[in-house]
Amino acid sequence: MIGWLLRRWQKRSPGPALFATLVFLIAGILVLCWWVLTDLTRGRLMRPAIAVLALAFLAIRVIASFRPYRR
Repeated sequence: MIGWLLRRWQKRSPGPALFATLVFLIAGILVLCWWVLTDLTRGRLMRPAIAVLALAFLAIRVIASFRPYRR
């Protein structure tokens, strides 16, 4: 999804687009970790379990779409 948002910008200037992508990715992971840890300290288990499944799905999606030699 991030690549879809930054595709035009990525063609013109790949360095800043990569930096923006990494910032979005790291910020999203930090927010998700904060959310999970807050719920775990309150004794809730269902939402952290859903978050772990979402992260696993995201990791599989990124791995499946990685093509370093794409034309």
